[in-house]
Amino acid sequence: MPIYRGLVTIKRDGRYLPPGTAIEMDENEAKALGPSRVKLAPDQVSAVAEIALDSASTLAGTKSAGDAPGDAPSADEVPPASHQTDGASNSKIVDIASAIDLLDEKKDFFKSGHRVGKPKQKPIEEIVGFDITDADIDAALALRASGV
Repeated sequence: MPIYRGLVTIKRDGRYLPPGTAIEMDENEAKALGPSRVKLAPDQVSAVAEIALDSASTLAGTKSAGDAPGDAPSADEVPPASHQTDGASNSKIVDIASAIDLLDEKKDFFKSGHRVGKPKQKPIEEIVGFDITDADIDAALALRASGV
């Protein structure tokens, strides 16, 4: 099983592991956390990376059909899938939704007021490493509720 380095505080087996901690996990678990939370340790090579390197060297001498009919449009013509008009990206919302799992239920959630039961911004911002809004938290909660 490959070794990953945590880029943020990660809760594992009931313990909080600080950023930089070496964590042994399978590739699916690392994918679920995402590249903003863990990265492969420098001395490790994942099976996916090995396959990608092998196929890149195999395909180096082949030519593309280029502008053949039926080819997918180039990246310049296709807008990124994560682009939304409200300014928040899907990956940002997914990161926030994942960070909610790492929060302490006793101190990181509102106990009263109009946001009772919802997580506070500051603890999530410390985990994900970027500023968020209440609307981002609400979108992440909706994403979690949908089961995606």
